Amino acid sequence: MTRVTPEQLAAALEKARHISDNAGKAFAYWMIAEVQARAGETVDARQTFEKAKEAATMIGDDERDYSESAKVRAYTAIAYAQAKAGDMAGACETFDQAKTMTAMIREDTMSKEDYAKRNAYSNIVHAQAKAGDIVGAKETVPILRNDSRPGAYLGIAKIQAKARDMAGARETALLICDERFKASVYETIASVQAEAGDVTEARETISLISDDHAKMSAYQAIVCAQAKSGDMTGAWETVTMIRDNRTNAWAYQTVVWAYRTIAAIQAEAGDVAGAKEIVGMLGEDLDATVKPSAYRAIAEIQAKAGDIAGARETAAMIKPNIFTQDFVKAWAYTDILKAQTLAGDLLGARQTFDQIRETVALFQKEDDKARIYRRIAQVQAEAGNMIEARETAAMMGNHFADARARVYGDIAAAQAKAGDMAGAGETMMLIQRGEWRAEAYLKIAKEQTRRGDLPGAVESIANAGRVTWPRTWEDDEQAGVHEAP
Repeated sequence: MTRVTPEQLAAALEKARHISDNAGKAFAYWMIAEVQARAGETVDARQTFEKAKEAATMIGDDERDYSESAKVRAYTAIAYAQAKAGDMAGACETFDQAKTMTAMIREDTMSKEDYAKRNAYSNIVHAQAKAGDIVGAKETVPILRNDSRPGAYLGIAKIQAKARDMAGARETALLICDERFKASVYETIASVQAEAGDVTEARETISLISDDHAKMSAYQAIVCAQAKSGDMTGAWETVTMIRDNRTNAWAYQTVVWAYRTIAAIQAEAGDVAGAKEIVGMLGEDLDATVKPSAYRAIAEIQAKAGDIAGARETAAMIKPNIFTQDFVKAWAYTDILKAQTLAGDLLGARQTFDQIRETVALFQKEDDKARIYRRIAQVQAEAGNMIEARETAAMMGNHFADARARVYGDIAAAQAKAGDMAGAGETMMLIQRGEWRAEAYLKIAKEQTRRGDLPGAVESIANAGRVTWPRTWEDDEQAGVHEAP
């Protein structure tokens, strides 16, 4: 991230002060405070966080349609930002204030307000745990209704496990009365242990899991960890152990996915022929969704390594079936397209693009077409081909106007990242719906902040507030490409 000068900080603060929308003003101050904290200006950061809270308190006072829960979301997000900035005391204070605000939301078991209240408390618990305030998160859980507590404790325990606090995760698991949620905690612990190379401990943890699906997922994590570490003998021994567990209804499916995992890891290690041999062991019936996925993963690895011909050969081995049609094959070609585009092979990329369009034309599901075109548009934007990206996004069709608008937002953010604010402005004109325009402005603001243009970022936030305000404060993880098949 480019360092921001004192002059830019002063200009940004002045711009933030004049934002009329209180939610936008709060967001702007919060972002500036994070920049100040990263620069080591802790005192100034704390003061700016207080300005963010002051603005958040007034959300709804500017005659805009905001609910009380919007204030709580703002305070929760600010508290988490304070914790990340190193001000845990300030974060705890803000979390407490968020809980006080939540308590004031009207409660009616048949109303949206009750849902908003429960959701607000759950968000606070999650944010506290992510911020490292495990004690505070556990103290908040009893405020939740009984049916929401197991999920809240599960979230805390998973965060502890991923932070390698296994003792703490097990302690939290004991607070969970629902065995399914408890099994999910142990599954996460076992997976983390396996990733760390502690296979013996992972297997001991699996013995505590009562849920069949969670148990098999944990075993699958062990297979993956063993294969990644080069212990193929151990990986196949674990696969045999899973296969022999005939009382578990999920055992067969787990074995199939284990084959896919081992094959992909062998391909990454350069043994493509061996990987294909493993995939070839899978049948064509119950393995119908896994086998195409495995070949797609191998093709992607080959394309990344520059073996375009080999990737095409592997993609051609993907056979359509009643579950996947030609979708997986089309996605494999997008992986090849990406490798060609990033390598500057424009002619090859054009040929692959035409091949994808021919394949997509045979799709029966419109949402599958939209997913492929979305993927291509983001690949093109990543490579700097913005005009082509916008043209591809337009192919998504009017039935997917929201998804298309979000792709336009990604393209605009990519243009902002490259410093092409004029181009970003042109792309923004293609987004019609207010909330997606606002979301796009926030994406642009993040890129401007990374480039050191803090005053420009504040202006983008102001633009978001003038349109409408996004429904949530949390980073949206759904704006990117769907997970590969």
